[in-house]
Amino acid sequence: MKNLITRALSGIIYVALIVGAIYLGMGWTAALMGIFGALALYEYHKMTILDEGYTSVRLAGFILAEMAGLSIVLAPVSGQFGIVLAGSVIFVCSVMRFVMALYDSKSPGALADLAHWVLSLVYISVPLACAVMLWHNHLLLAVFIMIWLNDTGAYCTGSMFGRRKLFERLSPKKSWEGFFGGMIFCVCAAVLFGVFGFVEDTSILAWAGAGVLACVFSTWGDLFESLIKRTYHTKDAGHLIPGHGGILDRIDSLLFVAPVLLVYFILTEI
Repeated sequence: MKNLITRALSGIIYVALIVGAIYLGMGWTAALMGIFGALALYEYHKMTILDEGYTSVRLAGFILAEMAGLSIVLAPVSGQFGIVLAGSVIFVCSVMRFVMALYDSKSPGALADLAHWVLSLVYISVPLACAVMLWHNHLLLAVFIMIWLNDTGAYCTGSMFGRRKLFERLSPKKSWEGFFGGMIFCVCAAVLFGVFGFVEDTSILAWAGAGVLACVFSTWGDLFESLIKRTYHTKDAGHLIPGHGGILDRIDSLLFVAPVLLVYFILTEI
């Protein structure tokens, strides 16, 4: 019971931070996504690189990743000059990290460390920048609601009716019944956004499509993080959020959903 209460309180604070930032404005949203990104980058680097040994190159690479990642996430709210500055920081950090790999060539993991450095930015920072760009018309709030309802629907239906394993190698508890239950919750929420005019003059069918995409990519996002954790024999990415694990454990679905729905919303003019 104590763990359940702790988990519930942590979840409420997490949701309140996101909803509050979205309603306060795009700048606040970008700041929160920047914080999430910085923490998630630390968790990712700790799982994949830093736990293998603290070398000067790895530590310097982590600092460069944090600088480049923050520049990527904040770029959408930086204005023309800010975007140029952010691009310059990203370029300089990238060049420095590639050059550093040359001087780490005696290490058998030098190329793998560099690959993880690049992947951390593509996997975490770029999607969070897409999330910031979804702030307009409160689309980001809609995305979070669809992800949360998908998780809730999948958990409830999977717990009650789950029989057929969805992806047992990476996530033994996930079932096809849970997946489709989550999709029903997700699509229903999306349709309601269309019915009640969450964004004016938008198609209900287009919103239903967004719900399907949110469910599918949310599931893939969760499975991808499971792949990372299983590869590095880690149960949770971190321990920052009591009862939930780390930030990366909380935003794994968003990292796949945000870029896809950003493109989808642009194409469908939602």
